[in-house]
Amino acid sequence: MSALNRRIRNMEDEMEQLSTKLKSTNEKLEDIAKAADESERSIYTLQLNHITFMLMSPDIFCDFVLLFIASLVAFFVTPFNLSTYFVSANISTH
Repeated sequence: MSALNRRIRNMEDEMEQLSTKLKSTNEKLEDIAKAADESERSIYTLQLNHITFMLMSPDIFCDFVLLFIASLVAFFVTPFNLSTYFVSANISTH
């Protein structure tokens, strides 16, 4: 009977230790989640600030739009020749 009581006591102690570890792990996960939320918010804020700056600076915004349009035109109008790419990059096609 005393062996059974010791075993029950050991299991209760082990359960208490596991409960403490679980609580600690949950607290760490909550801290990580808060940090992730704050990081995501700061990235969103930086993006908004950048967009606001671009919209408030017409010259920069126009340059950005013109660069974007030029990139699209170059991509869709210029024929893409892989052999030219490989030659200019010194890559063998064989």
